[in-house]
Amino acid sequence: MAGILEELEEFEVPLLAVLSLVVLAAGFLIYQTVPMLIGQVSTTGASTMTGMTHESNSLDAQAIVNEVTPPEGITIDAVWGNVVQDMIKAGALDPNKLANLLASKYGQQITPEMYKILTTPNLNEKITINSNNAVFMMYVFGMMAKHNDNPIIHNSPWTIPNIFSEAGRDGWGDVNLISLTSDQQSLAQYIADNAYRPCCGQPTSKPDCTHGFSLLGLIELMASQGFDKSEIYKASLAFNSYWFPSNYIFDALYFKTAENKDWNQVDAEKVMGRDYSSLSGAMAVQSYLKSAGII
Repeated sequence: MAGILEELEEFEVPLLAVLSLVVLAAGFLIYQTVPMLIGQVSTTGASTMTGMTHESNSLDAQAIVNEVTPPEGITIDAVWGNVVQDMIKAGALDPNKLANLLASKYGQQITPEMYKILTTPNLNEKITINSNNAVFMMYVFGMMAKHNDNPIIHNSPWTIPNIFSEAGRDGWGDVNLISLTSDQQSLAQYIADNAYRPCCGQPTSKPDCTHGFSLLGLIELMASQGFDKSEIYKASLAFNSYWFPSNYIFDALYFKTAENKDWNQVDAEKVMGRDYSSLSGAMAVQSYLKSAGII
């Protein structure tokens, strides 16, 4: 990840303002400097990724930022249910430890929304992610996946029982938090095998970092509630976008300039795949944008 940040900092961006966006990586808070035009920027050049030549387009960079990471957040139809209370009862999540961690490591306080999630049994409330709760969501969903007794975790080539322990305890696939039918398990496995994250080259089914576990928790929870592949991919893209904002803003710029597609027209399964959401895919997108003179 440091390599990408160094590359971003080396970009020469004439007439561009630098917009600093918070991005979460490797379990701690860092900042990516994202070259963005606050206004309009003309883009011309040949696409090195598709072989296409795109005509001059006027890009409203701020509008693209707001499309990818809306200030009001993104709400999905999945609900919490009792899974957070089950985690707390099993010691997989310790609310006091989480609160202390958020304060000491990230300078964040538990909000009324977070408090409600941590204290309300059978919470039949749709889940919302935004820039203010993205770290909280990372920990809750990450601990959910790490402790859930599921074949995806048990079949992972890595065992990391102490990850997230600063907000809970050691453990690995040791609590029945989310029950899946055979069809739901197959769907979760398929998506986890084919959904990536920009901090590394591993699919979600092989979590080796905080965000890998976090996305797996979201996938398993949504599969258990009967959501289909398209719905889970769209939610996964929304959550990844708040965890890695600059990467997905770059993806949106790519699709707009190379394929003339707005962000809401892009297939979420395609974006979450290796070509765009892995470390190598993210670097390829940045290389294209740089060579095209967009960033």
